[in-house]
Amino acid sequence: MKRSFLSQLKISLVVILFLGITIFSAFQSRNILAGPRITIVRPDAEKSVDNALVEVVGIVEHANNVTLNGRKIFLDEKNQFVEKLLVAEGYNRLKVEATDKFGRTKQKTIEIVYNPTDKTARADTRFDTADSP
Repeated sequence: MKRSFLSQLKISLVVILFLGITIFSAFQSRNILAGPRITIVRPDAEKSVDNALVEVVGIVEHANNVTLNGRKIFLDEKNQFVEKLLVAEGYNRLKVEATDKFGRTKQKTIEIVYNPTDKTARADTRFDTADSP
């Protein structure tokens, strides 16, 4: 009787250990199976900006190739990127695309509107020669 109890206990422990390893492995591989993840911190989507030079800041996880509007960008050691982009007046689309080592691609598009505040004020920023000798 004692021997059958110990053998049942051993079998139960092996099954519990196997289930634990299987669940842990599935939990750890969920990020790999999900593909790349893109988070754009700045600029906010559907935002109006008053400066033609826009700083695009974001985080890309689980990717080995990242592009911004088709141009390759590089990530730092924290998987972050900071890129400056010159936008045209009016409606602009910024597309960040990430591809992982298995070829899975994710993309995120942000739409912003560039509205210069006052065109005449910027045009008159040249030197005033009336005060010079």
